[in-house]
Amino acid sequence: MLTELDKLHNEELILIDLIKQLDYSEEKIEKSEVYTKYKIIHDSYTVIEDIEALKRAIFIQWYAIAEPRNYTGIGLLSSENEKINISKLNTIIEAGNIDPEFEAMLFHYYIIADWYFDNFEHIKSLKKQLEKPNKGGIKRPLMINRGQMGIYWNSFVKVDNY
Repeated sequence: MLTELDKLHNEELILIDLIKQLDYSEEKIEKSEVYTKYKIIHDSYTVIEDIEALKRAIFIQWYAIAEPRNYTGIGLLSSENEKINISKLNTIIEAGNIDPEFEAMLFHYYIIADWYFDNFEHIKSLKKQLEKPNKGGIKRPLMINRGQMGIYWNSFVKVDNY
């Protein structure tokens, strides 16, 4: 039986395939409602109380501003849900419950688009966490079946530990 995370992973794969079939055409992607469907996926990750769902939601938020939307399928997201996810992340950081994989992801996201996280400067624990050096923690074999986040990390993590 598929979990909700499995279903969302499958929905992401369908959208990624569709983007390719549409030759990354902004107009065709817009007409196919890919951006709307990806927003719904992000909304779905937001309501799931699970660290994996939070990792995927934060990835989607970051990827939406780090890459062109016609390559990712990710358009405008709910700013309220972005804040909810950042708040959840901050709670995990403050409790000392962030795992090495998530630490490595956040450091990577911050290096590429620190300005995005500056929107949440009032969250001091998050800012401290983002500035910590990467200690490794991305394990390539563990990045399968994890939506576009897994595809992204597998695209350049060529060793067992990033």
